[in-house]
Amino acid sequence: MHHLTLKYQVKKKLQVVHQQVASTWNELTREQLLEIIRIQFSFKPDHMQKLLLLKTLLQVKWAILHQFTGVQRLGLYPILEFLEESTLTKQLLPALKLEDLVLHGPADRFRNITFAEFIYADTLFGFFTKTGKEAYLNKLIACLYRPQRLDYNPKSPTYKGDIREDFNEHLIGERAQLVASIPQPDKYAILTWYRGCRKELELIYDKVFTQTNQQKAAEGDWGDVLLSLSGEKFGHVEQTSQQRVHTIFKEIQRKAREHEELERRQKQQK
Repeated sequence: MHHLTLKYQVKKKLQVVHQQVASTWNELTREQLLEIIRIQFSFKPDHMQKLLLLKTLLQVKWAILHQFTGVQRLGLYPILEFLEESTLTKQLLPALKLEDLVLHGPADRFRNITFAEFIYADTLFGFFTKTGKEAYLNKLIACLYRPQRLDYNPKSPTYKGDIREDFNEHLIGERAQLVASIPQPDKYAILTWYRGCRKELELIYDKVFTQTNQQKAAEGDWGDVLLSLSGEKFGHVEQTSQQRVHTIFKEIQRKAREHEELERRQKQQK
């Protein structure tokens, strides 16, 4: 958080306000996130957009913002820089309320997403990135956001840390029709969150997100990764696909590092 002291004059009387201002995406409130998304899609990246974003981050009224001098505003613009690249991994939209249904989203940082779910979600993400067709975005959200599981009981010894019903790719299409009615800011806020979480995966598991694997992912093909891990470690293909995505990627990362170490030793012995 930025700790700012804002000074301005009202009727020649100095006003001093001490304000805490978000300095990362993860420090935003849900309301700020949705307003920022709305502003970014409704206004060109010009002076007006900056003023609106500044107002949202500072959480002040227009009347107060207009008391700042031009120099003061320019001095505050650097606090907007973090918005240029999405690093949002905190789940600020844990649930979506439709007419007669509540859809629950994944936990922060993809913590409870299975590998099967990730395969479908990332394929849809790739298709949307390529085409810009909102139908793919609706399906991506329908993949991630699901109704509460019937046996939900967080105090049960069998609770696995996910309020959502188990992932079933055959239900995505029907649920996507319901998701289509969700307001645009909500959809693009979820997309922003997905991008941030995926980028974090790329940084943590650099041996997974190689150029070759990224190309396969762009083509919607994580199948080779799934098949290569199926067997003794996680069980058959279906069992492997039900593992958490972080568990799968940690194993790939471990194998890759072991392979690199083996190659290094072999070179030293020559």
